[in-house]
Amino acid sequence: METGEVNIALSMTATQSSQFENPSTYGAMFATDGLVPEIQYGYQCTHTGGELTPWLSIDLQNTFKIKKVVLVNRQDGNGERLHDVEVRAGQDGASFSGICGTFEGPGLTGQIVAILCQENTIGRFVRAQILMGRYPEYLSLCEMEVYT
Repeated sequence: METGEVNIALSMTATQSSQFENPSTYGAMFATDGLVPEIQYGYQCTHTGGELTPWLSIDLQNTFKIKKVVLVNRQDGNGERLHDVEVRAGQDGASFSGICGTFEGPGLTGQIVAILCQENTIGRFVRAQILMGRYPEYLSLCEMEVYT
């Protein structure tokens, strides 16, 4: 994060395509809590179940021109699960026509990935989704930050 930037996703509602085990341990809400704990076994990070094209979405409550999305990979191993991620924005939470950018990966454990959005990426909802993979895929993030 650069000086003066504000994470507009902080404390916003997040949802994910599925749930791995207990939501109080791996729930979508950990993507916007502002904490990047040094943790073991993925606790306090999001974690979907194994599926094709898992995703995590954040409702920003208002429409913004989005400049950058930061993905904080899990800290405890399995960093390579973050791969072939596409970040998109949309107005209604169902269609995400505005492409921000991509991260090919594979990610490293604890890696912070900054995706600079294409010009005119506008939306109320921002979604990170694994597009290509070997079934099953898991999406696990310790934080997803959005900057205007």
